[in-house]
Amino acid sequence: MMVDLLAGHTAMTVRQAADRMPIERDHLYVIPPGTYLSVANGALHLSHPQTRHGARLLFDFLLHSLAEFMVL
Repeated sequence: MMVDLLAGHTAMTVRQAADRMPIERDHLYVIPPGTYLSVANGALHLSHPQTRHGARLLFDFLLHSLAEFMVL
């Protein structure tokens, strides 16, 4: 549903992220519910939270993986 909502407001291609999906220019990726998103080797990687309790810092998880990828 989020993909359809966002697609009506941008000229970019909007897709739901899938594990090992290559990153493409001018694309907007939506994180599926209940998953973490990270980036490695030019691809998106999905994982499930290790714990069900406490704060889930999804955006921090993504930014940390991007920072590691950019250093390599």
